[in-house]
Amino acid sequence: MMLLNEPLYTFEQTIDECILGVTGNDSLREKLIASKGDFSNAGMQYRYAASTAELYALQPVSVGGDPEVINALKKSELVKLYEQYFRASEKPARKVYDAILNSAQDKCPFCGGIGTPRNLDHFLPKSHYPQFSVLPSNLVPSCRDCNMDGKGENFAISAEKQIIQPYLDKQRFFIDQWIFAFYVSVDDGEPGVFQYYVSPPESWPEVDKHRARRHFEVFDLAKRFATKAAEQLGIVLGQIRSMEQAGLDISVIKSVLLQPAIETAQFSNHWQKVMYQALCNHYTEKKYRLKKCPVCEGECSFFNYFCPLCRGDGVVEAQLEIDISDYEYLKCPECDGWERCRLCSGNGRISRDKALEMTRNRP
Repeated sequence: MMLLNEPLYTFEQTIDECILGVTGNDSLREKLIASKGDFSNAGMQYRYAASTAELYALQPVSVGGDPEVINALKKSELVKLYEQYFRASEKPARKVYDAILNSAQDKCPFCGGIGTPRNLDHFLPKSHYPQFSVLPSNLVPSCRDCNMDGKGENFAISAEKQIIQPYLDKQRFFIDQWIFAFYVSVDDGEPGVFQYYVSPPESWPEVDKHRARRHFEVFDLAKRFATKAAEQLGIVLGQIRSMEQAGLDISVIKSVLLQPAIETAQFSNHWQKVMYQALCNHYTEKKYRLKKCPVCEGECSFFNYFCPLCRGDGVVEAQLEIDISDYEYLKCPECDGWERCRLCSGNGRISRDKALEMTRNRP
């Protein structure tokens, strides 16, 4: 869900660096040299499948046994290529590993930067796709939560089950907003909670809507985003209270504090942007929140005419300041100031309490 630039090192360059590190194993070295063209073809196949959201269609290698996968290179040799000649700190190819890890700038792309990448995740696991064990675009900087607790060794076998590929996937996943949140206020004096959810644009293909939801669920982003938002909420609410106490209207607070945070977000679905959007929506609704009409007390009408304040709605805007003494007396429901009216004694008005009593006791 966070777009990464494609790695600077190509597949061919990475294989060359690995070959430089192979010592004492002439057979493996010769196989790697002889298979460079095959690696290049495999890399192009991967790139095409990733850019068309068809990685799920690539056939995995059987877990059992040790078949030949790339030319004469066996599965075990390709796994060893990563572990002993690519990841090993003393090998020349380690600079490729470090370059890929550092390219994320301490932000895990799977969870939108919540976690800090500690290692590289094989997007298609090397146990099932050993031909891509050192393919740079298959190696994603990943935090522990996303690598171990989220994705793990799983891979999709259908289009809608695919998570988002950070280097090569469709631009809509990175440009369009599809993660949103509600802010639920628990109490006026206490911080509330955020509920994050997925709502892809209606124009998206159904398969991409499913993929977005799948990614959101696999990496437990609803809970993880809400946790991050909760950590910052107290500070933001404190700022809002201080500005309110200074006499600033909520519209000013939104334009000065909330809206800039939305507009300067790092990317479309960043948890913090969504948090500020939820707060902005909350305070917009709060500004126009309704309360029971204090004149008719929610009855909407007085016996045979609408309440003069709420006009029959039974509610008024919460921020509306009302002097209830202005409504101490209301129109008599039985006359128009007729002097012989027994209810109002010809005054044309009765007390609000009497009008409410008549309204509530009417048959």
